Amino acid sequence: MNTVIEAPRLADAPLDERATCRFNLLDPYADGVGEYHINTHVVYFRPPGNTSPQAMTRALFNMFPTVFNPNNVAVVQQSTCRFQNKGTLKFTGKVPALPDLHDDWVATEWRGSNFRAQTLERRWLERWEVAALAARVPLPGFPGLPVGLALPINRRHFLAGVRSWHVGQMPSRGLYFLETAAFERYSHRAFIAAAPMINIRAQILETWTKLLENFLLSINATAVNFTPPGYQINRAIRYQRASAQNPSQLRATPWFAGLLSRHSGL
Repeated sequence: MNTVIEAPRLADAPLDERATCRFNLLDPYADGVGEYHINTHVVYFRPPGNTSPQAMTRALFNMFPTVFNPNNVAVVQQSTCRFQNKGTLKFTGKVPALPDLHDDWVATEWRGSNFRAQTLERRWLERWEVAALAARVPLPGFPGLPVGLALPINRRHFLAGVRSWHVGQMPSRGLYFLETAAFERYSHRAFIAAAPMINIRAQILETWTKLLENFLLSINATAVNFTPPGYQINRAIRYQRASAQNPSQLRATPWFAGLLSRHSGL
């Protein structure tokens, strides 16, 4: 497969480091490439005390990094940057042997009974990027590609799309659940090429499995052994995923219609 390389957008990324907190939204339709993906990860538990699902969702939104980070495959930081009056989060992977060479930014907002994150492209250069441009040092992960072409790609979130979180309840079973669901594509063909090398789907599964496990620890709850039809199991977490070239095929599946009923942000 021929990888399509974008021309550098350095005009959108000024070297003046005071001009930070500038982003482009990565829309799955307009900015994504390749197949469309949907996935959901969910954990079921007994309601602890009298806390409502809405209050739990709000608490997770307010202290997301605290819940996400322990023993996860990535680290998230709450940023002071704003995008379209929304808060932003910065995700970085845990690779001890390498400096912090890639970050994934998202914009977060409360939406109905859930909250969501939209993926972003960072529009400024970090200090190490300025140095790499000056020295013409190749960027790890982009072998053979001039650094001036690699940096604009690397400033994108790996994915173009949206992810949502929702705490709900199943009164018939006396259960609560935390569910996270996403609708996304890769944000560049270079990331499609890199996906098998870093096993991105396994990383996505582990990232959100660990978040759900951490959430249960944060509220002192234990997962209940319940598996909806069609779901797979990863430790105590249930998950389902699908992909297609045509997004209408995905949105027409009954289980995705169920996701939309719970996640207004999708």
